Amino acid sequence: MHANGFYFSELVSRVMLHGLVKKKQVKPTFNEIDPLSERELDVLRGICKELTTAEIAEKMFVSPRTVDFHRNNLLLKTGARNAAGLVVYAMTHGIYTP
Repeated sequence: MHANGFYFSELVSRVMLHGLVKKKQVKPTFNEIDPLSERELDVLRGICKELTTAEIAEKMFVSPRTVDFHRNNLLLKTGARNAAGLVVYAMTHGIYTP
């Protein structure tokens, strides 16, 4: 927000927003401005299919830590608080249909 006399990088802004959401100081909002990457979508679909982190990692040919990284980005980008919130996001945005 350079116009207000200060600037935070996108990462810092996300971390601050995530902290406020966790403390219930603001309600989560789904962020339409920051699109999900293909890898994040792959992780999100795996979560919706109830796959474990290890199973998602195996299917994506990455480490479980990489899956955790993508999951954390998903939580920040969507404003979801947990995996259930990610599933709601995926279903309401047509990313996953059971």
